[in-house]
Parts: sequence; structure tokens; C-alpha cells
Amino acid sequence: MAEASARRLLAGAGWKEVCSTRGFRLFITEGARDLDPIVLPNGAGLILGALFETEAGLHRRKGAPEPQEVSRWCESNASALASACWGNYLAIVVDAARDRILVARDPTGGRPCYVANLEHHVRIIFTDLSDFATMCPLPDIDETFIGWFLTQPRLVSDRTGLHGVREVLAGECLAIEVDGAQAHLMWRPPQRARDLMIAPVADIARELRACVRSAVAAYASLERPVLHRLSGGLDSSIALSALAATEAHGRLRCVNEFTADLGEGDERSAARATASRYGVDLIEMPYRPSDLDYQRLMDVPLSAKPAITQLSFADRQLISHIDPAWATLVTSGQGGDQVFFRSNALCTVADAVRDGLSVRAVLVSALNAARVSRRSIWPALRMGVEFGLLRRPDTYVREILHGIVGRQDAARVDEVVAEAMADPWVREGLKLGPGAGMRALHLADLQYYHAPSVITHHAIPAPVLTAQPIIEFCWRVPTYRTTEGGRDRAIARMAFADDLPPSAVARQRKGDTTRFFAQVAQLNGEFIRDLLIDGELTKMGLFDPKRLNEKPASAVLDFSQELVAEIWLRRIKAARRAFVEARASARSDRDRADRASPDP
Repeated sequence: MAEASARRLLAGAGWKEVCSTRGFRLFITEGARDLDPIVLPNGAGLILGALFETEAGLHRRKGAPEPQEVSRWCESNASALASACWGNYLAIVVDAARDRILVARDPTGGRPCYVANLEHHVRIIFTDLSDFATMCPLPDIDETFIGWFLTQPRLVSDRTGLHGVREVLAGECLAIEVDGAQAHLMWRPPQRARDLMIAPVADIARELRACVRSAVAAYASLERPVLHRLSGGLDSSIALSALAATEAHGRLRCVNEFTADLGEGDERSAARATASRYGVDLIEMPYRPSDLDYQRLMDVPLSAKPAITQLSFADRQLISHIDPAWATLVTSGQGGDQVFFRSNALCTVADAVRDGLSVRAVLVSALNAARVSRRSIWPALRMGVEFGLLRRPDTYVREILHGIVGRQDAARVDEVVAEAMADPWVREGLKLGPGAGMRALHLADLQYYHAPSVITHHAIPAPVLTAQPIIEFCWRVPTYRTTEGGRDRAIARMAFADDLPPSAVARQRKGDTTRFFAQVAQLNGEFIRDLLIDGELTKMGLFDPKRLNEKPASAVLDFSQELVAEIWLRRIKAARRAFVEARASARSDRDRADRASPDP
């Protein structure tokens, strides 16, 4: 079975074998829109994506490692890799000494990877489902996971939409052996720095600025064109200020996407101020509801699980500014909310109580949280007492998750919440308090920015603020320090106050696009309804078509995850048919060749 699958793969164009050892064969195909892989010495595998190392506080791109270093990676289940290097990478390493294969994915999830368990102890590691689909028939649908996706589309789970196919999670090393596979945490949130509980906030801000600028400079060293999505808000402006200070400045362009004719979501003035400050060209890209055609989603590339990010394939404007001949880095401020901790400020007071701060320090923390939340100090103090002294932090996080998921199928909601709470990073965070638990949930969510999208398909997504050194620094800072002075992301604001226009530093709210997407939904309403009315979800019992009549046409946006799941299911069925037809055609060709060949 394994040899037959390999033959089908090699029948495609562009594939080459990197290594072959003891029942393991590694193939790769390279494209112009990607970075060159790092081939490990002695046929020990390869690393895809950007890999950086740190020396004397400076980050630089890493070259091929020495064999001894690869051995240390194997001995530590790749934790030595995660502690010495960082970047948006995927490492596939042959651990010959232990007769196993290590699949290591960086803590931000920059390179999605999946492992399929087939018959006869055959396992296939792949990054692109379309490649897997040419090798063997796709497994059955995991209806439980599809139900989870409909309940919470951003749920982080190693399950996929296909039985027997699991995703390697961010920060995880999957060790594949002859008789099974074992998951190891190669990265976990670092120990909190107790000195940062009381250090002057100006000192913390200064260190954060240096950390951000150094990490962003590493991305600039990749020497690729950079297209920066600049909203003019705090996070995207911070990212631009760091990029503009690097060698990438001459290769840097900014794009601001705004809704035309609706008077909402137009942040051009803020973006212009930041771009002008750094002398960077700004492309202003107007969007009208008619620009997003959901029928284009029928051609979305195959993926191992549905992803809400696949809605981006309805757009053709952004990719028109990406040079197909180069591996363009698309940067943004994405992830800033999670890393700098823009969350429910009240829960940070409980963290302060659990850290044993003085009464005065807890009162200051409560006052800051109250100002951020625009509430009185009493709810903040109640939160501090309730979840800092009386109740377990996991109770708070579980209640928040139930509120996010909303009122749906109760049993399925409980499953989704339990899956989210089982994340090992979340368990680590909850040891410190409810705020740290929420922060861990946010960090796990960062791999969302690398889920299948029009950006991942045409360029290299580089949400620079999610770089591992920045994550690790911010994790060491207690959550209640992030609300200093009664502002969210207070340390980030202070760190870059001298680098940004005052309007960017002061920005609190995001641009509103509610009316825009309501009109998008209305224009695509007939297509959505026709697709869902008697579709695969309905046949599975996961969607009741009567719901389509419960809301006006302008509200069909509420069915966006149903739309994505329905199209995903249809694409999987089509891929199965294509495989069967291709195999039948190949068999027919062989039969004709046999009949045409002369008898011996």
C-alpha cells in the first residue's frame, strides 16, 4: 500500500525524494511562493519555513544544523529545537537511533501538518490534503468534529474532519514509531518572571520594544518583498514601525482595506498618518459588497478540516498586489490582541490576588481593570475575591467559553468546551489564575492565522507580532500589568508611544464592518440558501433547513460556518470520486497496453 501511494504521488510533476530510510520515505515539491527548505545532514529530514536562532540577543536566520545539534533535538523530543530556535517552521526529523520520525510544529503553528493512519501500519505525513488525495482514497468524515466546527469554528483541536487524520498542534512534537505515535510538548509557556510583578512599567515597556524590533528584524532578513496590511490601529502600526526600522524598508508596501460608500470601517486617515511617518507607500483598497463572491468558494483548495478563514477565497483584490514570482511576506498586526492581552480586564485582578500582591497593589490593579472595562471598581474587586480566593480559575474560563459558544446543542457545547479546556497550555495558565488561563487560550488561537486562506495559498503569512520571542516575553509579564493606567495593552502602548502617531497609540476600538458584511450576505443569500437547503449537512442531521426561514435574507451571514462546512464536505466527496475515476482510468490504460503488446 505504501509503495503504491508513493508511485501515485511521484506521477505528479515536481516531486523529489529527500531521504529514504528504514521504511520511511520523504518527498518534497518546491514552489516559487515559498522559502527554500533546510535539508538536514545525513538524510535526517528537513525543515520547512523560516527558522531563526538567537545569539547575544540578536535573531538571525539559521542555516543547516550540525549532526550533533540534530541529535539533541531527537533526544529531547524537539524541545531543544524550540528552546534554541524559533520561526514559522515545520521540522520532520529522522531519529534513527530510536527508530522513529519526529514531526515538530513551531509554537505559533506557522506550518500546518497532518498525519493519516492507514491500514497495515502505514502512516502518511502531509501538509496539503490535495497531495494526500492523489495517493489514496480519503477517509470517512468525522461528523463529531464537523458538529464541533459548527459550534465554534475557531476551536483548537488535533481532530480533523477526516477519521484517522490528526493535526499536529502548534508547539507539539509527534513521535511516530512502528507501533504507534506519541505526542510530546516541545514548547510550553515559560515560567513567569516574579521581578516583573513589581518592576517599573517603563522598564518593561523598554524591554518589550527591543524584543519586538529584534524579532521583526529577523523576518526582514529573509530578503523577500513585504506587503503589510495596515489598518492604522495600535497593533498594525507597531508592526509597521518595527518593519520600517529594518533592511526591509525598501521592499515594503502597505495596504489599507476599507469599505466604500458605507461610512463604516474606513480607517484610512489613521493608516495614512502611520504610513506617512515612515515614508512607506500606502495602497488604499476600497471594498464593495459585490467584490466578495461566495461562489468562488466552490474552488477552495482541499483541506483536512473546514476553516472559517476559507471565506477569504471570495476576495480577489488583495492577491492582485502579491507578485506570484516571489515568496511575498504578508505582515499585519494580527495576533497583537492575543499577545499583548486585549481581554476581559476584570479577571486580571484575580491573578493579582493569587500572586499574593499587597492590598494596595490589588486595589490599584482593580482600579486599572475597572477603567479598562468602563465599570465601577466593585465588580473588579468581587472578581478578585471570587476567583482569586474562593473559586477555581478553570470555573471562570469554562463560564467564559460557554458564553462565547452560546445557546446551541447542550451536549455538543459541553464537548467543545471540554476540548478547549484540555489544551495543555490552558492547563499551564490556569495554575497561575483565570487571567493567565485566558491568555493561554489566546496563544493557542494564534495558529488560526495560518489556517487555509487566500493569503496562505498565494503568499507567506507573517504575523510578526506573534514571533516566539515576543510571546515568551509577554507571557512572563503578569496579566494585571497589561492594564497599567487604565488602558488595555498598556505596556505595548507605552513601548511604542514615541514611534507612532498619537492617534494610533490612543486607538481603542476596531473598525466596524457590520453593515458591509450584512450586504455581502444579502448579495450571496440565494447561493447560500440553495447550497444549504438540501445539502450534505442536512443529510447528516447537522443542519435544519427550517432555520433558513427563521431569519431575513440580510441575516444569512449567521450561516457562514455552515456555508464553509457544506462546501468542504462537497469538495471532499468530489476528491473521492476523482481518486476512484483516476484509478479506474489507470487500470483501463494498463489493460489496453497489455492487449496491444505482442504475445511473447
